[in-house]
Amino acid sequence: MVSTVQRLALFSFVMILLSAGALAAVNCEPPLNGDWTFNATNSTLVCDNGTAVVLNGSLILLDNASVTFTNWTNLSATSVQVSNSSSALLFANTSFMNATLSMSAGNATFQDGASFNQTPLLTGGALNLSNTTVAFPSLSLNGSALLFSTASNLDLDGNLVLGAGTSASFLNGSVLNATVVQVSDNSSALLFVDGSVLNATLDLSGGNATFQDGATFSLPASISGGLLFTSNTSIYIAGNISLSGTASFILNRTTFTISSPSFGVFLNNSAELLLDNNSFLNNTHVYVYNGTFIYKNTNIPSYINEGHVRSPDMTSEPTITVSNVTDDNGLLDFDIEAGGVNLITDSSASNLTVMGTASVSVINSTFRSLIQASSNQITLSGSTINESFSQFGGALKFLNDNTVSSGVVTFGLIPSSFTIDGNVTFGSPSLEFSNGSLTRVYPLFISYSDGSPLANASIKVLSNVNDLSSAVWSGTTDAAGYAEPNVTFNSTNYNDTLYLFVNASGARQYLSLALLSGTPLNWTLQPTPVISLVATSGSIAAGSFGFNVSFSEDAVNASYAITNATGAVWVAGSWNQTQLSAASWAFSQSYDGLFLPAGTWTLNVTASNGSVVRSSVANLISIPAIRTTLVSASSQSATIGGSAIGFTFNVTTKGAGSKVGAFVTLTDGSNVYDSSYAQLVQGNVSVNVSGSSLYTGAGNVTLAAINATPPSYVLLNLTADGTIRNGQLTLSLTPYSGLVAGTYGGTYGFGVFG
Repeated sequence: MVSTVQRLALFSFVMILLSAGALAAVNCEPPLNGDWTFNATNSTLVCDNGTAVVLNGSLILLDNASVTFTNWTNLSATSVQVSNSSSALLFANTSFMNATLSMSAGNATFQDGASFNQTPLLTGGALNLSNTTVAFPSLSLNGSALLFSTASNLDLDGNLVLGAGTSASFLNGSVLNATVVQVSDNSSALLFVDGSVLNATLDLSGGNATFQDGATFSLPASISGGLLFTSNTSIYIAGNISLSGTASFILNRTTFTISSPSFGVFLNNSAELLLDNNSFLNNTHVYVYNGTFIYKNTNIPSYINEGHVRSPDMTSEPTITVSNVTDDNGLLDFDIEAGGVNLITDSSASNLTVMGTASVSVINSTFRSLIQASSNQITLSGSTINESFSQFGGALKFLNDNTVSSGVVTFGLIPSSFTIDGNVTFGSPSLEFSNGSLTRVYPLFISYSDGSPLANASIKVLSNVNDLSSAVWSGTTDAAGYAEPNVTFNSTNYNDTLYLFVNASGARQYLSLALLSGTPLNWTLQPTPVISLVATSGSIAAGSFGFNVSFSEDAVNASYAITNATGAVWVAGSWNQTQLSAASWAFSQSYDGLFLPAGTWTLNVTASNGSVVRSSVANLISIPAIRTTLVSASSQSATIGGSAIGFTFNVTTKGAGSKVGAFVTLTDGSNVYDSSYAQLVQGNVSVNVSGSSLYTGAGNVTLAAINATPPSYVLLNLTADGTIRNGQLTLSLTPYSGLVAGTYGGTYGFGVFG
């Protein structure tokens, strides 16, 4: 709580400060000689209402000093020095300073028509101009901040140089007129915002230059390092813009125009040009020398109108990446002539020309024409060539589905060897072939009508049908039924019809081929034999499982085997033709699942007609199981207090251990038999029986492994978990004293443990 005395003291202190300021504002005439220094002891000066202040020395602002000149007040001095970060200088309302401004710290502000006419020396601090204009021969900044706002102008006859730790900002329609603006250090930054204008050549060798929200510049730029970023603005260049070194030029929602098609954007030495998010290049060429050109968009397509993207130096290795570009006017060309990683995705343009050592990947894109004279490979995936396609060299690889529509397809205007491979559909183009040789690779899949592949089939490409000696290519399908026949065409045979031949099932089958046949070729043959396998795939515990096999035509023999992961055979069988049903050429088999040992098994069925072998597979998982069979009478009677009665079972288990427990629940409808008078007996061993199906408290008796083979097809001990055991067990019930006489019935169960 502040006392009344404390409040009065605080009020008096404030009044003293205000009085000191008022006295300074009234009497602001300085000494005529020497320096006029303001610091913490005389911190505030206000010169107002047209006062003319003439100082033969310097005005010096030290710690906590504040000096204001306002309302047409003028200051003439040798220099004005602002040298402490807490000091501030203000000129307002058309006040004028005729002195050299020397700043190493603090703030100096000129606003509302205030100005100064001598070039400042800025090594620190912040110089702010609002609604005013200043003019100098040139200006250099080092470690300081320059801010022009609200339609302020900086007019330089020479250059603006931004050194280390410097920032220069032009806001709200401010204008910078200069010969060259140099941003020369990585810590320096140039900013134009809200319709501000740069009329100067931009030389960006370090730092950052940003133009956004309608800010523009209209003279050439040379960027050898640093970052030039534009957003939501228009850029007009009267000459070239050159990027090199580590330079990055990024456009976002920006229209970029060069005045003449003879000029363009030049990328050198790893420089990067990135156009993003509905940016435009108008009437502009992009020349890429060892740089990276990235044209992409996240939501809205970007555009290049009437321009080229090209790499004219065939010895360089640029990177050109184009994504989501739309060419509405049909005036955009991509000319890629040099090596490197070049990628065009989700775009459309007029022409794509690939020359020199260039290689290009084109994904989901559309071009009016494609010209390839490169020694390397062009890869097209999911793309379309609408009108003309010409190939004079290199390799063309089609991935996924591609289309070359009706128009003109031209090969070999210059002597060369080139290839076409992959998946493509041709329309009905006119075909021209002049020089060189083209090797066309035809991806081929041969399968039966059920989809299964024709493996290891001998195939040929014939120049004359029915003449196997005219083969121009021979080969064999792999396990997937796949092969790659290839044929070399030239100016003499490019219109020939060829014949793909396969001898399957004793039938000679042909498929005609041409140079522009669509690929891949999918050839379906009638199978011999076809195996239709129906098996119990999945989990097998106890009970029966089986399979059925049928053939589309006569099979000479068939066989099957059920094997485990190590290849051990559980059971196998075979049939010859006389054992098969003549009506359906089929056989079936079933087995008791209890005796298939626990584990993972494979059912393999094979059939042959003497020349073709076919097989089919199903997977079986045999899980643990138990089977009990009552071998004594299902009902017995006994006298209460007399001898026990027993029910004897044969018990067989697989895959879940060797110990068996039991539970029993008996009632006569109102009275419950006490399960503590029930035991499971094997020989001279007896254990407790539970009254709960959870076997709580039940004892275990051990079954022995099967030494014989009931049934004969069971193989023992294939795996430890799969071991099959059996034994005879007796469920012994004692009519105990206190048991109410009656007819008792209920449930019993057996479980496998341990």
